[in-house]
Amino acid sequence: MKSLNIQNILIPIDFSETSLLALEHAVFMAKIYKAEITLLHVIETMIYTSAITFPDAGHDLASVIETKAKEKLNEFATNLQEKEGIKINCLVETGRIYKSIVEIAETIKADMIIMGTHGVSGFREFVVGSNAFRVITESPCPTISVQTHITQVGFHSVVLPIDDSLASRQKVSYAADIALKYNAKIHIAGLITEEDDQFAKPFKMKITQIEEYLAQHNVKFDTKYLHGTDLAGMSLDYASELKADLIVIMTDQEPDYEFSRIMMGPYSQHIVNHSKIPVMSINSTLNIIEVNAVQTGF
Repeated sequence: MKSLNIQNILIPIDFSETSLLALEHAVFMAKIYKAEITLLHVIETMIYTSAITFPDAGHDLASVIETKAKEKLNEFATNLQEKEGIKINCLVETGRIYKSIVEIAETIKADMIIMGTHGVSGFREFVVGSNAFRVITESPCPTISVQTHITQVGFHSVVLPIDDSLASRQKVSYAADIALKYNAKIHIAGLITEEDDQFAKPFKMKITQIEEYLAQHNVKFDTKYLHGTDLAGMSLDYASELKADLIVIMTDQEPDYEFSRIMMGPYSQHIVNHSKIPVMSINSTLNIIEVNAVQTGF
């Protein structure tokens, strides 16, 4: 099985409630994977904040903002290192939010980005809407997006929606690795949009192959087939029904498949924007094929 091998977790942090919640998830994950954390604060060009007071207005405002941000990040890092024993790195960048996050992820070779997707606390609202989704779709590594609805840290119940595209199944090894590390159970959601046997029979065979893969790697799982055309709605409703605490999705589907064109963009963006639980998003350009094609026929 392809392991996530998480050694460096990147946390875009704006000191809002959601970014601090993302940090809690990162600390939990860092302990499990024995990883280090990089805190990144991005000062968007020409955007200033009243969250930090500046006693000396005579100083260049941009320089003061950068200095104060570094001080605050270092304070977080010192407290976390003393309390949790985790190595914490701090970075402050100036530029466009999503672009800076993606570039830093590439530079530090981040293995995971965990970020808040809503919240304002003094600083301007950070990664929401297009910012969050552009980070997710352009990220060189998997991302986990977190909203303020979540108070529990850690994953016990993981929803794995599977459609009929090849790219959809690339996330299986990621979900399996997370499930094993967190001692969680995977709930496979087979998304069926057509009821005729020509579609359903081969699709269910592929689900069976995924089940066999998870069983071979000692991952707890169950399977449910969901019928309909609102794929995002079905996935979210199923997660709510199970009281799940993580959904694993692909964000870049193969354009050659009609079904995947339905799933591209609108599906993943709807999931990220509307899920009340964390979403782990994986870009298919990472080119991770988790199941041996010879053995499974994928």
